[in-house]
Amino acid sequence: MRPTLLILLSLLLLDRSAQFKIYNTLEDLINKTSIDYPDHDLRSIKGESDTQLIIEHPVTKDKVQIDCTRIWGSMFKGELFRVMKRGRYYAEPRNNFPVILAGSDGSVCYWLNGEFLKELKRDQSMAPVDQKLPAFISYMVDGDAAPLPNGGGPSWMEEAGDAFFRDHGELHWMQECVRQERKKGYPYGTVKRCIKARVEQDRGQE
Repeated sequence: MRPTLLILLSLLLLDRSAQFKIYNTLEDLINKTSIDYPDHDLRSIKGESDTQLIIEHPVTKDKVQIDCTRIWGSMFKGELFRVMKRGRYYAEPRNNFPVILAGSDGSVCYWLNGEFLKELKRDQSMAPVDQKLPAFISYMVDGDAAPLPNGGGPSWMEEAGDAFFRDHGELHWMQECVRQERKKGYPYGTVKRCIKARVEQDRGQE
């Protein structure tokens, strides 16, 4: 399963046929069936919850409003986004907002908040994480995601992360990464490095 997901994600990230791609469902992502906007760029992001993405063609000025309550996710400039929704581990009032896939070993997926969209709009490759928003972790690309809050976040978020790891005991290596993050106040670099090391380890065993 893990190699299959890695291959799928690799193919998707290499596909630059359209600058903005919309996936209405997970099945659309798997089948590489998307609504494409080859030349549209991101104009604005409206709403922290039930987010609306406004994209615009640079020449014709044609605007399209994308309702995050109605889609599974999107691809923008080669980066995969998923719409975060309430679930088993996440019950925050804020709902239906984009998060970016920051790393995956083929089973664990590590997501950062959609503030990265604003940086991609400005053609910057990386952005500081918004201190008000958590990162997320899920088992598989479509699994229920648990928040990994910045230091000083509400206790329920850490409890939700602990519940996630109780349900996925095989991810003890990732749980240790999260423990290290907590010691550092959640700068988020440790988790990404752990996932990269895991992928390299798996490749060495093939």
